[in-house]
Amino acid sequence: MLNATLDQPAPYRAALYLVPISYALAFPIWSRLTLAPIAVPTSFESHDRQPTRLLAILAFMVFLQTAAEGALRAFFNVYLDQQLLTPCP
Repeated sequence: MLNATLDQPAPYRAALYLVPISYALAFPIWSRLTLAPIAVPTSFESHDRQPTRLLAILAFMVFLQTAAEGALRAFFNVYLDQQLLTPCP
């Protein structure tokens, strides 16, 4: 689609730009979600467990993992192709 070979940086650059763009598009959708209680709690104790906070932490951890893995894959693909002359399968 880019009219570029794997020896040029354009395909790798395009792949790296897609991840933050897709997260930026998904964030407004995720922020509009509302959590409804499944059942009325039987006790009146105060709980500081908020599912929204837990979901945000989990989403942030997945974001960090995806970002790190994507950057490492792009680096090692370029390194293996250009330095070691061993294309990745």
